Amino acid sequence: MEKPLKISDLVEATGLSKTTIHYYTRENLLSEPIKTARTMSYYTQKHIAELEEIIRLKEAGYPLSFIKKMTVDARKKKTEPSGDGDEEERIRENIIEKATESFATIGYHATELYDVARSAGVDPQIIYLYFPDKQKLFEECLSETFKKVFKEVWEEIKDEENPFKRIYQSGLFILTCYRNSVDLIHEIDHLAKIDEDFSAMRKEFIESLSMLLKSNLLKAYELGLMEEYDMDLICHYVIGIAEGGCRLLEMDTRYSPEDYLQAVMGIFELAASENVYAAIQELKRDEAPETESTDSI
Repeated sequence: MEKPLKISDLVEATGLSKTTIHYYTRENLLSEPIKTARTMSYYTQKHIAELEEIIRLKEAGYPLSFIKKMTVDARKKKTEPSGDGDEEERIRENIIEKATESFATIGYHATELYDVARSAGVDPQIIYLYFPDKQKLFEECLSETFKKVFKEVWEEIKDEENPFKRIYQSGLFILTCYRNSVDLIHEIDHLAKIDEDFSAMRKEFIESLSMLLKSNLLKAYELGLMEEYDMDLICHYVIGIAEGGCRLLEMDTRYSPEDYLQAVMGIFELAASENVYAAIQELKRDEAPETESTDSI
């Protein structure tokens, strides 16, 4: 039988303070402990694993709001009963998928809930059982898309230690595998100019991107690949360049995502020490196509 753990055991195992662990529990980032009295709680190895995952994601630059959504959703899937609940979740996911395609393709204002329902194969009134209006549906599409993007980007880069390669691989993965996310960003930009609610969404998303980028830039500084600069300023600058570049890729088919990202990576040379040039050149060599040696002919 597994030995119950006290909060002091969690502190020792993870290095987190009691205050932080209590905070994660209140915010539903950590599963509820087993309470035997008003002031007595016990934990298990599962709680240590959850805390270690939170630490890992935070170190990778993910915001707590994103980590919370990931953990809550994962917990729901484990506890949801089979049967009607599964069918309702399938319908909801299908509506979000079809709505995301529509928002990304023709835009927010041109998307009609009736058309989304028809595409999803459900009665139009069914949508309102899940989403009260089009804005709530759009918000959920954004949340689900970027949650999936961040999760899969992490899987793509988690074993890469070079911070510049991590940035490159993240960008390439998004541009080649998640074009919908780029199109949704463009739509948020447009909507943010006319609606404060969308402006807040855009700000939260940009802040999440900045945190991911900043964590890698700080790692580059620790490794001696960059001089000490205002990393927040560099993040804003690079994200601005990236947003413009996404539109460039749509308008000018001469350039591939790889071409564009190589140019973006060159920006870091402006804020880097001499060592970064060698790191970027190594990245370019790694991404260059292999040519057959004349010795083998």
